[in-house]
Amino acid sequence: MRIVKFSLPDGIRWGILEDDSIRAVQGQVYSGLDVTDETFGLDEVKLLAPAHECCGKVIALGQNYSRHLDELNARGWGLRESDEPVVFMVARSALCGHEDEIRIARPEDSTHYEAELVIVIGKRAVDVPVESAAGYILGYTCGNDVSDRVLQQKDGQWTRSKSFSTYKPMGPWIETRRPNDDAQIVLRMNGELKQKALLSDMVFGPEKIVSFLSKNMGLDPGDLIFTGTPAGVGPIAPGDVVEVEIDGIGTLRNTVALGGCNR
Repeated sequence: MRIVKFSLPDGIRWGILEDDSIRAVQGQVYSGLDVTDETFGLDEVKLLAPAHECCGKVIALGQNYSRHLDELNARGWGLRESDEPVVFMVARSALCGHEDEIRIARPEDSTHYEAELVIVIGKRAVDVPVESAAGYILGYTCGNDVSDRVLQQKDGQWTRSKSFSTYKPMGPWIETRRPNDDAQIVLRMNGELKQKALLSDMVFGPEKIVSFLSKNMGLDPGDLIFTGTPAGVGPIAPGDVVEVEIDGIGTLRNTVALGGCNR
């Protein structure tokens, strides 16, 4: 099932996507949906980032693909492989949706794309064992962990460099079915392939991530987890079109522009 968040002239709605038609729903996305008879064409609405208005935490992982760690160290980052997920937080205000602009806040800095699988938590999770973790996941979507590399290296931690407005595109919808381990995650910029990996290449898979986080901070319905990026990261510039595609989920597309600095 694909859950979409969309806007209409009279407000924001949630729905279930069936082919190219959206059936509007009532109720709470994280505690049960009632499907109505009201329908909209996918081309009639503006898709929004499929994050709940009350979403609390936006959590992200670094160094979750070994080849990405290798490429960063080849650039002199001096990172060490960890036996636990490397976790940091980003601002919820950085979220934006499918077809929204990524607005570069500091054009003097090098700003990079990072294709990622995003986990959407469906219910309260505390001290969850790995074998039960799937039951706490509402679904999955595509994400782009846009990052200011200058600030990332300057600060020595990653929150500021990744929290500017529009630096966390996600969408186009939530797919409730777990993607297969052999599903590909790819990023194309202006139609050219830049990143390509299997989800099985992640050091820590979705269930291990959810279990780990539930034992360290607890998770709540609507929490989002950006799960790390594969090798092939690189800079974006105004005018670029960036697409993140994950097999079984869909394609997130964004255009890059200047402006929107929230310094």
